[in-house]
Amino acid sequence: MNKRAYQIFWVGLIGIFWVVVLAAFLYIPYLGQLFHARSRSISIFVWSDMVDPRVIKEFEDETGIRVFVNYYESNDELLTKLRFMRGAEYDLFMPTHYMVGTLIKNGLIKKINKAKLDFWHELDPRFLSPSYDPNSEYVIPYLWDIYGLGVDPHYFANKKFVASWRMLFEPPYDYRVGMTNEPREVVAIASIYLYKNMRMLNGKRRASIARLLFNQKKFVEVYTDLATDSLLTSGACPVVLAPNSAIHRARKRVLWPSFVLPQEGTVMAVENIAISAQSTKDDLVYALINFLYRHDSLKNTCELSGDLPVMSGLLREMALPYLDKDQILGPYFKSVRLIRPLMLRHELFEFWLALKSY
Repeated sequence: MNKRAYQIFWVGLIGIFWVVVLAAFLYIPYLGQLFHARSRSISIFVWSDMVDPRVIKEFEDETGIRVFVNYYESNDELLTKLRFMRGAEYDLFMPTHYMVGTLIKNGLIKKINKAKLDFWHELDPRFLSPSYDPNSEYVIPYLWDIYGLGVDPHYFANKKFVASWRMLFEPPYDYRVGMTNEPREVVAIASIYLYKNMRMLNGKRRASIARLLFNQKKFVEVYTDLATDSLLTSGACPVVLAPNSAIHRARKRVLWPSFVLPQEGTVMAVENIAISAQSTKDDLVYALINFLYRHDSLKNTCELSGDLPVMSGLLREMALPYLDKDQILGPYFKSVRLIRPLMLRHELFEFWLALKSY
């Protein structure tokens, strides 16, 4: 390298050094703010309709804690992503009751510190110490859905209607019915209809339920999770199998859909809040949890999703004209069971595939 090139090299190197020093002087304060902002943030993994975006925005404005919201569409998707990342990417998520045991077994969620919860005394005791979390150690019940018959009262204006699953499985008139596309729920409800219980299916019971559902199929308009409410409001089906949240959505369009709880009993799903075992931001997470359970926050979320709050006091306050609250808060609740599979997973999948392709 000649002398001229050598001088140019060192002048350039010194120039770069001072540019870096100047940039650092100007931007380090902002980098510090960015780091602080990131440290004052949490990431949650939730159902797409289980948290009202307005509630999250209010929480961020009130606390200065940033919430990064990620969505999943099924419990299987939740489990797959948590297993892949060991839950390290998220601080909080919302599993359905039947997924909780798997999350505990896999070490993906940590125990709840009830001393940090402002609202524990307000929770409906019927949702505490459930079979999937016997000592209420790992999850907090949040929202619940109860399944029943979505009914078009106009169709039955001059026809006899009985509050029974018979109206769905063995229609007494010539009409079409709408069904959920979830085999776990369908098989469980069929078992309640035929046997008034939800025991694991042996050969005889399985054959009876298969016969019921295969015979019913000629009346089924479609198996769907997304359009149950539309089947009812469009007039395609005067009877549909639906959670109360679907009727809530339907009544946002028209006011006449009815929701009937069958006399044989029914099933429910409970959504829960869990904290990732890998989270290091417990104080921020508990701040969000307490905010989500504030009456105004929980009420807004329920009005958005149609799900029911696990606070019986708040449930009584809410305007739900399609729902007999005295019924679900009274003795009928004893005949409401948690959804659970009545066959092994691969057997249930094979059964459902055979039914759908029949």
